[in-house]
Amino acid sequence: MNIGLVFGGSSVEHEISVITALQAYHSYHGNKYNLIPIYLTKDKKFYTGKYLTELNRYKDLKALLKKSKQVTFHKDKNNTYLKVGTKKVIIDAIWPVVHGNNCEDGSLYNYFNMLGFICISMDHFQGAISQDKIITKKLMQANKIKQTDYFSVHLFNYNQNSDIVFEKAHKIGYPLIVKPSRLGSSIGICICNDDASLIDAIEAAFRYDLEVLVEKYIENVKEYNISILGDISNYQVSEIEEISKHDFLSYEDKYLSNNKNKGMASLNRIIPASIDKKLKQNIINTAIKVSEILNTCLCVRLDFLYDEENNQLYFNEINNIPGSLAFYLWEKSDVSFTSLIEKIIEIGLKKEYYKSQLNLTYSHNIFNSSELEKLSFKK
Repeated sequence: MNIGLVFGGSSVEHEISVITALQAYHSYHGNKYNLIPIYLTKDKKFYTGKYLTELNRYKDLKALLKKSKQVTFHKDKNNTYLKVGTKKVIIDAIWPVVHGNNCEDGSLYNYFNMLGFICISMDHFQGAISQDKIITKKLMQANKIKQTDYFSVHLFNYNQNSDIVFEKAHKIGYPLIVKPSRLGSSIGICICNDDASLIDAIEAAFRYDLEVLVEKYIENVKEYNISILGDISNYQVSEIEEISKHDFLSYEDKYLSNNKNKGMASLNRIIPASIDKKLKQNIINTAIKVSEILNTCLCVRLDFLYDEENNQLYFNEINNIPGSLAFYLWEKSDVSFTSLIEKIIEIGLKKEYYKSQLNLTYSHNIFNSSELEKLSFKK
């Protein structure tokens, strides 16, 4: 079965998507599926070719694309396929392994759905809701899931009255953390300790999104991450990861820094987390409840904050398509990367099969109705 592995995209997390997808491509050693790399450029063109699977070639993207073939997507009576020049490559399903707005939020699902392709992804409803931190916060608040105090700022309202930002900030109290509502990978995120830095952070975040999340920043917390695999009929949980170091790491710190004391390697990761049974069960129960509320499917990662001083667990955020597909959490749960990929694809195929059985149109033609004859469209 040919699976089109789509990665890249028009997103500020473009490069992280390439890394995650190529990790999956090179780690899959099963016989069920044939993964075909399909790279989506930042200017929204699709390419395929063997060189796209070599990460070091992305250092010279212009040369890489010259060695690759631009493709278009087509459907006939019997098949969905790629057209590579005059050649047709049958594609049984598309699997987007992407990150960020315009990709992970259901945009690519919509695109391939309109073309008639089976797409292994959260749909546009699930993806858009989970991608939006503010909408997710509101849903969690309505369902009494414990979170840190927060407020949101929309660019249009901010331009009319920025003073209300200070009122809300002072009510919660500094330090605060500012995040664009629909991004990940720590892009556009900043910690603020006073009014001046808050305004700078909000205005910087508006470069990436029209709406910004501002929430209480709790210092000296432990972070716990857990992955959920499945759909609402059955959720499987991974081992829990504990991250106990840490100063906040920006996108630049995580991915561009050569300083081992500052980058991703500086995080103290413990898998499985060294926690008592009560806290572990609380994380598992809350993660499943959040997944049910959001109707998640496939493989997601949920991040939690634990305030040791006050013995309080907070839900932080969800990642629709986690970096590296959270394989490191599943390997510790005796699920290999190959098995994880096959489970993700199978869950997605199941969802799309049931959606294909839904009635989306009516067979009768209302244009033949006598009622329409009474309508006048004359100017």
